[in-house]
Amino acid sequence: MTDNNTPPMKEAPSSTEPNQGGRPTKYQPEFCERIIDLGTQGMGICEIAVELGVVRQTIYSWKDQHSEFLDAFTRAREKSQAWWERQGREGLSSREFNHGLWKLNMVNRFPKDWSDKQKVEHANSPNPLLMEMVKEAQMAT
Repeated sequence: MTDNNTPPMKEAPSSTEPNQGGRPTKYQPEFCERIIDLGTQGMGICEIAVELGVVRQTIYSWKDQHSEFLDAFTRAREKSQAWWERQGREGLSSREFNHGLWKLNMVNRFPKDWSDKQKVEHANSPNPLLMEMVKEAQMAT
């Protein structure tokens, strides 16, 4: 005897179905072209995510899951950086251009290419010339 108030059991999804157990993905292959277009306008990752109706973490997940999206993401970042660099190049001829603000933006937006910090490498073995100078200084005291 069955109870008419009991809902029928759903069949378990097959193991071949994508995105099993989670919310369906909003990812669409057309997003690849879209993010490149948005990067061409100088947009950063947050603006791009908002334009696509997702959060930044979703963008990062998509680039890890879809090689074509990773390529588009990389191109979008390069186009965005080119847009910002063009603003600086073209702004050089304007008295109203705020060079300091532009530079601060570049250093923070593209730290890999626009950093004021200098990388100092240390060797594991001591510098022989430095060691000789230390010895001479110790002998003099």
